[in-house]
Amino acid sequence: MEFLAGGAGVGAAAVIGFAAVWIGIRLVTKICRQTSKDLERSMQTLKESQELLAKEMDSVSKETGRISSKIDSWFSSRKEEPEEKEKNADEKEPAFQAENDALQTAEKETAALRKKLDAVYTDILTVKEQAEKLKEEIGSVQTAMCRLQEAGGNGQTPSEKIEQQAKKAVSLTAALFEFSEWSVDLAGSADLLALNASIEAAREEAGEKFSVVAEEMRKLAEESRTFADRLAETCKTVSGSLAENETEAQVLAKQLEGEREMLLKNVRLFDGLMNQALAVSQKAEELSLEME
Repeated sequence: MEFLAGGAGVGAAAVIGFAAVWIGIRLVTKICRQTSKDLERSMQTLKESQELLAKEMDSVSKETGRISSKIDSWFSSRKEEPEEKEKNADEKEPAFQAENDALQTAEKETAALRKKLDAVYTDILTVKEQAEKLKEEIGSVQTAMCRLQEAGGNGQTPSEKIEQQAKKAVSLTAALFEFSEWSVDLAGSADLLALNASIEAAREEAGEKFSVVAEEMRKLAEESRTFADRLAETCKTVSGSLAENETEAQVLAKQLEGEREMLLKNVRLFDGLMNQALAVSQKAEELSLEME
């Protein structure tokens, strides 16, 4: 009995021990499996990180190579070997010289064009000033003509011809007002043209013609010629009329000596204005021909 009891106790202890070992093995196995899964996930994450890092490094390497290539190219272009530099200089010299010559020529043409435009503009301003002065003198001429008419109407010896010529001169002076105003507008157009010439010259490339400026100059030349022709014709008519009046007015020398001097002064003024207008027209025409 004791033997059986002892055997049963040993068997029970063995069963308990085996159960404990089995439970321990299962627990260790479970822990190992969980650890293995965690390690596998960590390895996968590490692998993905390595791949991402490799891509980033590759991208950085390519960008670094590109920048390095540009730097090398920049330095090599400025640090050529003496022989190669001399060779390239010899090859580039004709093209560079031609471009430089074209640029210098364009600059000279622009400066010459500006100088000529300024000269024409100055001449037109002179005509403008004379036209303004003429407007003041016209008032005096009209007064003188009216006095001649009054003298003829009062029976102080002037002939009917003096009266007719005086009326004609008075009517012609009104036309001169219009021409003087037109010359002011012409001066303004020349001012605008000078500005357009500067802008156009800055926009045009070396060696090209200043087509827009040339067209404006042709228009200005045409307007100047028309203006000069009309002004010259009117001035000539007025000058002839005033000269004839001056001859006839000698009869009234004692009473109208002041008017006679004024008539002579205006004859000279009209002649000068006519010549100046013709000169401006001629310069504008010559400049337009040069620019074609």
